[in-house]
Amino acid sequence: MNRCAAIKAAHLFIQQRRGSLEIQYLWIDERHRYGGLGRRLIQQAEAEAIARGCHQAYLDTFSFQALGFYQKLGYRPYGHLAGYAHKHTRYYLAKPLSDASRQHENNGAA
Repeated sequence: MNRCAAIKAAHLFIQQRRGSLEIQYLWIDERHRYGGLGRRLIQQAEAEAIARGCHQAYLDTFSFQALGFYQKLGYRPYGHLAGYAHKHTRYYLAKPLSDASRQHENNGAA
């Protein structure tokens, strides 16, 4: 097996824009899901964003993806687009970034 292929467990693409953290893409290999890797990656990105002065984070996800995952991390929907590709809903979520919101995550969100 290719050594590089063996360590590709996750990808997280983010961007900082005007005081906001945009989470553009998160992918976790199926073999590494449900072990907290995604949660840790998001929390590390949020901590770095706070250190850089960001006050909020936002992202979008689809009805067949990870809506519940992001809600457990404190993200709340602020809009949706039904009928995306004639069969899915696209959700837009945001979360304030502060020490208080991070405290909630560290005390029980999976």
